[in-house]
Amino acid sequence: MPKYTVAELKKMFKESDMGATDGTLRFSEVATYFKNNGIPFEREHAKALFAKYDVTNFKNAGGSDNKLEVGEYIKFMNELFP
Repeated sequence: MPKYTVAELKKMFKESDMGATDGTLRFSEVATYFKNNGIPFEREHAKALFAKYDVTNFKNAGGSDNKLEVGEYIKFMNELFP
């Protein structure tokens, strides 16, 4: 998984109709995007990974609405796939 800039991720989300309206991602959107791109990644897998990176407490992740902001998501992904 390559490292992405915030601008690249925003463009990717917009093009995939994922998080396009509010610039945030839900677990299901992450899982759908990965599956659509041939990367095995289920909703439960996403939850486990988010928990591993201590972002299930979304106060730490910048919100309390089960979403990650694009900037938070990119940080998570760059740590997950160095």
